[in-house]
Amino acid sequence: RFRDASFDNFNLDSLPGRGKTIESMFIRKIKEFRQGQRGIILEGGPGTGKTHLLCAAAHYLTIESNLSVRYVDFSVLLSEIRSIYQSANVSQSEAALINDLVRIPILFLDELGKGRDRANEFEMRIIDEIINRRYNDDGLTTFFASNYRDQNSSSYNLYRENGIECLGDP
Repeated sequence: RFRDASFDNFNLDSLPGRGKTIESMFIRKIKEFRQGQRGIILEGGPGTGKTHLLCAAAHYLTIESNLSVRYVDFSVLLSEIRSIYQSANVSQSEAALINDLVRIPILFLDELGKGRDRANEFEMRIIDEIINRRYNDDGLTTFFASNYRDQNSSSYNLYRENGIECLGDP
């Protein structure tokens, strides 16, 4: 779905006031990106363009800057890890999957917390390991997107004030 996502075909006009500024700042930060910089978290409800922006950024950094990146949907990653435990195939392991994510210079990790009312211990253990291992290596950059928002510091209230109710509960 997002194979052709780019900054040029992202519709900033669909976002209210401050949302345009936030996305414009993200695009500028990607275009000025230098390997080893810390990442960014995009937060907001479904339909706010987070996945499009992550895919556009991954495309831009790969094509324009010749950097190694990987895009991962967190819920798909969890499914892959669960399938390891349910199959007799010992050629793949949880550790190998996570090690691959920890080694890639730039990781785009999408859909943190997607569809979850509350995180469970398994999910928290996986995300904690990925974040901690990547954070402790100064040469790695991680970009995140999540449906969960901090109502006080994010654009959550701005969207509500502009009558956009399809973004889900905080």
